[in-house]
Amino acid sequence: MRSLRKTVKWCLITLVSLILIIALALGFLLFTTPGLKITQKITNHFLQPLGISLKGNISGQINQLKLDELDIKNDTVDIRLSQVELSLSLWSLISHQTLDVKHLSVDKVYVDINTHTTNNASDSQAHEDSSPFSMPLDLYAKNINVSDVKYLMNKQLITHATNVSANGINLVDDKLELNKVSAKVPAYSASATVNSGYIILNAPFKTYLKVNLSAAQSGADIRSTQTQIIGNFADKFSIMSDGIIHYKTRPYPYSLISSFDQGEIVNQLKLDHLAMINNTLLFNDQLDWSVNLTSLNPAVPLKFNIGGKLNTTDHDLRLKTSFCDIFSHDSELRCHINLSSSDGTFHLNQFKLFNPRNDDRVQVKLAQSKQNIQAQWEVFVNDLNAYPFNVSGNIYSQGKVDINDKTTKALKMTLDVDDFLYKQFDLSKLVLAVDNHSLTLNADSHKISTLIKMQLQSLSLSQITAKLNTLNFTSKTFKQDWHLTKAVDLALSPDKSSMSDLCLLASNDNHFCISASLAPNAITVQTAGEITPAQFIPNLPYGGDSFALSFKGNYLQEPNSHPKANFSISGHGFFFANNTSWFKQLQQIVPIHQLSYTTNINTDLSLQDQKLALSSNVSFPQNSLVLKLNSDNFDLYNLSKAKLTGALELSSTRLDWISNFIPQFPTLINKGDLHSSLQVTGTLFDPRVDGDIALKNAQIELLPLNTTLDDINANILIRNPLNAKINLTANIQKSPLTVSGLVDLHGATPNTNININGKKLLVLNTPDMEVTVSPTLNFNQSNGSSNLSGNIFIDKLIVNLADMKSSSLQNTIQNDVVYVNNSNQAIQTQKNTPFSMNLNIDMGKNAHISGLGIDTNIQGKLNIISQPNQPMLGIGTLQPVNGVFSAYGKTFSVDPKSTIQFNNSPVGNPMLAITTFYNIPTSVKLTQSNAPDTIGIEITGMANNPKIQLFSDPSMSQTDILSYILFGQTLNDANSSQASSDALSQAALLIAINEGGSGVIDELKDKLSLAEFSLGNLNNNPTNTTNNTTAEQNNTAVFIGKQVTSRLYLSYGVGVFTGEQQGIATFSLSPNWKLKGEVTSFDRGGDILYQTHSEN
Repeated sequence: MRSLRKTVKWCLITLVSLILIIALALGFLLFTTPGLKITQKITNHFLQPLGISLKGNISGQINQLKLDELDIKNDTVDIRLSQVELSLSLWSLISHQTLDVKHLSVDKVYVDINTHTTNNASDSQAHEDSSPFSMPLDLYAKNINVSDVKYLMNKQLITHATNVSANGINLVDDKLELNKVSAKVPAYSASATVNSGYIILNAPFKTYLKVNLSAAQSGADIRSTQTQIIGNFADKFSIMSDGIIHYKTRPYPYSLISSFDQGEIVNQLKLDHLAMINNTLLFNDQLDWSVNLTSLNPAVPLKFNIGGKLNTTDHDLRLKTSFCDIFSHDSELRCHINLSSSDGTFHLNQFKLFNPRNDDRVQVKLAQSKQNIQAQWEVFVNDLNAYPFNVSGNIYSQGKVDINDKTTKALKMTLDVDDFLYKQFDLSKLVLAVDNHSLTLNADSHKISTLIKMQLQSLSLSQITAKLNTLNFTSKTFKQDWHLTKAVDLALSPDKSSMSDLCLLASNDNHFCISASLAPNAITVQTAGEITPAQFIPNLPYGGDSFALSFKGNYLQEPNSHPKANFSISGHGFFFANNTSWFKQLQQIVPIHQLSYTTNINTDLSLQDQKLALSSNVSFPQNSLVLKLNSDNFDLYNLSKAKLTGALELSSTRLDWISNFIPQFPTLINKGDLHSSLQVTGTLFDPRVDGDIALKNAQIELLPLNTTLDDINANILIRNPLNAKINLTANIQKSPLTVSGLVDLHGATPNTNININGKKLLVLNTPDMEVTVSPTLNFNQSNGSSNLSGNIFIDKLIVNLADMKSSSLQNTIQNDVVYVNNSNQAIQTQKNTPFSMNLNIDMGKNAHISGLGIDTNIQGKLNIISQPNQPMLGIGTLQPVNGVFSAYGKTFSVDPKSTIQFNNSPVGNPMLAITTFYNIPTSVKLTQSNAPDTIGIEITGMANNPKIQLFSDPSMSQTDILSYILFGQTLNDANSSQASSDALSQAALLIAINEGGSGVIDELKDKLSLAEFSLGNLNNNPTNTTNNTTAEQNNTAVFIGKQVTSRLYLSYGVGVFTGEQQGIATFSLSPNWKLKGEVTSFDRGGDILYQTHSEN
């Protein structure tokens, strides 16, 4: 604080000196530049004994002064101001005795505080400073600007600030008030602004400041929303700051409280969702310090406590921990640290990290100087999974190193890693062995395996030479085996580093070579090779081994000159996969051997005198792409100023090849012309594109949807900097589709606004579903978030459940896999979208669902909403209209009051309230006195877990109702209890409706003495069924069977949806011979069966 007071004092002396200049000028009435020069000489005569001098030219008027340089220098401070411009009010000085500075501008300010003064000087200065400070004249300064400020202490730079400005600085008596004082600190990419506050320049230096800070360092961007400095600098004061730290685009709010109490500093830093850090520093004859860290991340439950003592002098440093503990759930670690530094030599006397519960440990000793490095270590971790770092595996390593600037006295190192896994990185095995003469590395993972063998020829701090004898690299993903073709010489030293030709050859003739030399007089790199892209990315539509890319390049960097480089790529062969429709069509025009090299790619790049030139040509039948790009000011160390000019020309009159890049959604592009002409300007980091992209008369068959887009015409206008205006028109069976909007690609994230409109578009036309819609949609992207909204009117919907079911069953894997939660309950997986959605769907009056016994229209409205990567939710109600349900030869009517309700629930799991009823025919009522008037089925609850209930009017038991559904009469069985009958009805209904069963079926079979109770298929018959349907319908049936005697077995089945009945009787003549008789609703027959082996 004394240094601050000295600085303020001498700055005030500077201002008084300037006032003295004005006073002398007034005395001589010199209002011209020549007069001011005379005043300068007189002023220097009086002020130079005080260490103050005015240098250079002085000009202007008495109230508008310009001075080249002002110096203030004595034993304590050295202050230099250059290019000073001062404007003040003479009237305020004369009439009110106040310094009213209207404007102060300084180009450079240099301040150096000398703390190494002699004792006598210090005592004298201390006595001088002990007197209270008071400003003789009130100072009010506005519009202060300083371009460059350097603050030093004992000629060592402490802070360098630029663009220092202040709206106002007032000094009345001993109170210094600050208003909007800001500065930038380039070394930390930081800026600071004192919004308001004051400092009392006498003890105890009471202070109150409000500050805003921002800085960027090591990938972190810090922004304080509020920072306050409150207290007495000579006694106690505190700093409180809140803000946000952005690291790797993620925000981390922080809160910092620091308190300073004479010899003690206490800091508390909270990073939301990361950690709480407490730090204490106690200054005595040594520094006692401690740090406490508590993780706020539930995934890493960690507590870390460390503390110790620190002793420092001008040349020595000693640090030793008193405690060091790490805790996390079931694990505990302790550590000891002892290090010292003296006269350029660093000693890590002890570093030990160990687990007191087992043998896991890390021990390191190190001594380092300019001429020598000595190290010894041991690492043993038996199970990394025991620690909260999401890492598994085990590690063992030990080694000893003693290397000086001439030779290696000792070198022995081993490293063994097994079953290592961290996120997506894995190592099943890694073995490293190093001694004075050799290095061997063997690593293996599920994606790659590597083997390196190297002969160490010489090793010291000044030079390393080695011979790489083996380098084998196997990519298991791409089934690539690379190996070194010959030994490679390696050299590394401060004077020159080099690598002879390193050539890798794959088993399929892919090869790659590189050589390099790094020396003070030149850096050179050469590379060449050839690869087959399809062998590295096998899932892309490349034409197998028929397409290859060859490349070569060189780089040269000489002292005091710009780098030079040349690089070229050429491709030849058939680029696209040979199973495409285009390939088959081309075979009819051109023989297959002539198609082998129909694709050509040639790219050349050169760099010289900071000018980059790139040209690329891609051509194949009826397609060509030409790119030319130039860049000036292409400085590899500062690419921000690289300017771009270039053009891209694209012409394609055959677009079949585009289908190869979307194999997940097969399409057939039958025709269309695509042309583009783009101009590129701007800079490398801020490119600007201007031009057009036009698509004319295209036709695309969307094969999975069995629909075709015709008459596709699109025009994309791209304007600077990177804005695209899109207009597209197309027809689907002569129904119009339009897409229009804007896309802004200039910025960190794209901004998009696309409108999609259509009328009666046939978007799906398959055997199981036909969908015609009229959409009015908007897709919007802004600030990294995306949203799809709008309305969809269903003009026509035809769904055939029978065909849909049979096609879905073809995917056997999906039907066999069941996902369960922690309670072993099945869960439903849902497809999520990466954008938010808000769609209003109107089912219209032409939505019809049929099949599997269902025949109904569907009406209603549904609002589908979702957030990014979250399940889609539905709000609304769907109702069946004129619906019927056929089962067991009977037709049930669907109550028009039935609903499928979406109450902000997942679209795949709505609330069901469906009622179907069947009126008992009059003929049945006449023959059965107890026959009900109506029977029916109620389905309620959620779709994923529906509740099924039978009902009748008048009321009957569940078994009797089911009997009427199955057999047209009640079931009388003396052997079955009421409970068993009720269970039978529930199980049979589950079989009939859900095509499955429950755990009670086996129990029912035993209680009812049934040998069979299952779901099956009736034999197909070419004749018509009872309800005038054909055999094309579903023939699902429920079967019951009973072993009447040891030789006679009877089975009865009834069709769920057709009403067809089937009875089978099987009689055993002997263990090998059987008679089988079968009766159906339409036919009868018999068989003689011979069994050749036992059923067991």
